[in-house]
Amino acid sequence: KFNHKTHQYKPVTKINDDQSVATINSIFTCHGVDIIESEQEFINHISLWLERFSAPKTKFKSLLQVKEHKDAFKLELLFKDTTASNSIPTSLTNMLRQKDAVNEVLYYSNLITEYIPSLSEIFTRDTAIIYSQDEFIKLFFDILPIIKLIGVEALLPKSLKNLILPNLSIAIARDKKNKSTVSYLNLDEILSFDWQVSLGNTNISVAEFKELLKTGNKLVKLKDQYIYLDEKLINNILVSLDKPVNKSTGAALLRDLFMEDSNNIPFVLSKEVKKLIEELLTNKEIAQPSNLLAKLRDYQYQGYCWLYKNVRLGFGSVIADDMGLGKTLQVITCLLKLKQEQLIKRALIIVPTSLLTNWQKELIRFAPELSINMYHGASRADLNNHDITIITYGTVRRDIELVNKHKWDILVIDEAQNIKNLSAQQTKLIKSIKSKYRIAMSGTPVENRLLEYYSIMDFANKGYLGSASHFNKQFAIPIEANRDVDQLNKFLAATKPFVLRRLKSDKSIIQDLPDKIVIDEYCNLTKKQTVLYQATLNNIMNKLKKESDDNVRRGLVLTLILALKQICNHPSQYLKQLDDVDIEASGKLLLLLDKIKDIHANNEKVLIFTQFAEMGTILQNVIEHECNTPVLFLHGGVSRKKRDEMVESIQHNPQHQTMVLSIKAGGVGLNLTSANHVIHYDLWWNPAVENQATDRAYRIGQNKNVFVHRLVCSNSFEEKINQMIKNKQELANLTVATGEQWIGNLSNKELQQIFTLT
Repeated sequence: KFNHKTHQYKPVTKINDDQSVATINSIFTCHGVDIIESEQEFINHISLWLERFSAPKTKFKSLLQVKEHKDAFKLELLFKDTTASNSIPTSLTNMLRQKDAVNEVLYYSNLITEYIPSLSEIFTRDTAIIYSQDEFIKLFFDILPIIKLIGVEALLPKSLKNLILPNLSIAIARDKKNKSTVSYLNLDEILSFDWQVSLGNTNISVAEFKELLKTGNKLVKLKDQYIYLDEKLINNILVSLDKPVNKSTGAALLRDLFMEDSNNIPFVLSKEVKKLIEELLTNKEIAQPSNLLAKLRDYQYQGYCWLYKNVRLGFGSVIADDMGLGKTLQVITCLLKLKQEQLIKRALIIVPTSLLTNWQKELIRFAPELSINMYHGASRADLNNHDITIITYGTVRRDIELVNKHKWDILVIDEAQNIKNLSAQQTKLIKSIKSKYRIAMSGTPVENRLLEYYSIMDFANKGYLGSASHFNKQFAIPIEANRDVDQLNKFLAATKPFVLRRLKSDKSIIQDLPDKIVIDEYCNLTKKQTVLYQATLNNIMNKLKKESDDNVRRGLVLTLILALKQICNHPSQYLKQLDDVDIEASGKLLLLLDKIKDIHANNEKVLIFTQFAEMGTILQNVIEHECNTPVLFLHGGVSRKKRDEMVESIQHNPQHQTMVLSIKAGGVGLNLTSANHVIHYDLWWNPAVENQATDRAYRIGQNKNVFVHRLVCSNSFEEKINQMIKNKQELANLTVATGEQWIGNLSNKELQQIFTLT
């Protein structure tokens, strides 16, 4: 079978040794060959048939010369003496005049005319044979490749040596209607899309291509090359043109460009689009703003240049540097530069309450020329006449109408995971705020699911990743459920221009940060814990075995996890006996006290994280009593003023060596580098949340190795789930964590295996 694209034959039927003589007979009978009665006859027939491809060796080489002739082609049979160095191909008539060549020339001529019968005319008249286009196409594709097998060379004109096949392509240009700088409001209008047809190095419009088809010719000459308009190929192109495509928006086009995802249809980019892509993928050095009172580290300077470039191009950014690498300073530097160049007048920065003081202090410290409006609390002023307005997520919810009455040049959200839930009212309100430019900051853009990443990206560059359902189908399900590496790589390519993430563990980013040593510390359950654990497990497992409703089952599993976690922490927590805490009743509490005493003996400080406020209270009371030392306890009920005082004490007061923190209230926004020990008393089984908490101590400013102690009860479900989580880290580069929700979908047998004490 001849392949029109490669101009080569390939076999489509293969006769195997084990095929029967009957099958061979059926093949040969179709070609008028006598029925074969034996294997030897079959071999003889094959040998006879193949003789034509084994012509006797001769000093004469036969050639078929093809020349253009108006709208047709002419074919001439020539021969060349291979023994003469300067031999010129000569016609059949001339060759027949040479007596020593007659037999060989006639043999080859006869062999060739068997495949090209019309060539027999050259025996009666010494002239080239004229072929119409349709006749020549059959000759070109079906006959010439065969006669090459018997040693006949085809001399083709240059225009026929490489036939051009039309290919559908996607022409992408900057949208002429969109003359202004691109912003998140008009990202869909950044690029325009048109189908076009590529003919070699020439691109023509669909209308021009359809005009070309009206000629009815299968071979059309364009400049000095022939185009072959293969009927099947043309039909495929026309069908593709009629199909709806998901490239109607500039956002989708831009995303597909970065992913190199075009369904095997090549992109053809205008000069303006090539320039835009190059600018997005390269980072140029930008002078630092004057009056910046900070010396940027190299990676911070690169981050500032990246933020500034995206703003100038009109795109939003997600700066997702690891906790403690100085995202706030990078953003402040960018804001100061934009302000000094009069590209922005007013910026709105939305932060968690815990970060209000930190933002205020860093703005005053690094960019004192910027005026600040701390819009918070009962005494909050109006929203006018300040360069920077800092507001909390809670205040935005209360005052959204007032916020939306003002025009903001740039909107910055810190701890952007606060808008990770697409359906949450807070997320919708934040995204409703109008601004020319947007920056999202987050050390953990994904805590549990990729849809959280989508929500943050949708804030920065609305519509870029398509609809939530499209994103879920294209990326979230293949990556999370199927571990599809190809889709993961496409996702990373699509988001690379707009997401900047550097890790502290990367020594090429930061060389002077000490090491972080993570240690799983194991303890045994006490007898009291074991009895309570087993009784609770039996009770809830009996309910699970009787329950068929999936939602109820998941609820029971989460109840079981919560109960067993509390029992592993201390029976008094589960039994709500906070005033009657027996230290000996908890193996984990005994282990904790041993660790703290060692830490204090070395005159070092420690942060202890728990997800339970009541356990925090138990830890504070027990440690103060057993270690004779004051213990700070930071939780959600602590006021902003008291929180600031606690941070100041643990950082600078030698008498305060221990701080207990609830992981929700103290897991973000705090700089606690005075401590070089972090203890996770109970685990969330979520690497993103744990790292957030650990990074209160492991961040710039830390000059000691940080030891992270993760307390685990041996032989319990804590140890088993901890190991399962460690085995599921394929998506660690996205900081996608596992959490606990998946456990609720396990079968009763699987649950029994996980929770049973061993």
